Amino acid sequence: MDGGERNCIRPSRLGLEKENKKTIAFVKGDKPKMFKGLQIKYVRGSDPVLKLLDDNGNISEELSILKWNTDSVEEFLSEKLDPI
Repeated sequence: MDGGERNCIRPSRLGLEKENKKTIAFVKGDKPKMFKGLQIKYVRGSDPVLKLLDDNGNISEELSILKWNTDSVEEFLSEKLDPI
């Protein structure tokens, strides 16, 4: 992904409710602080998803991360978001 595409992606929201150990470890740790614009949102009854927003705040991509591990979440976010 080139720098132009990266700039098109706005803050992400991670909707997490179920205590999925693989993704909850990422959310509760210090890693989210490493990504500019990453927002964590807990949604009751929702599986963990990653939502990428465009410049207008509309969802441009939505991915289920239910079976992702901490390393996968971190790697994906490293490709999509700027580090702090």
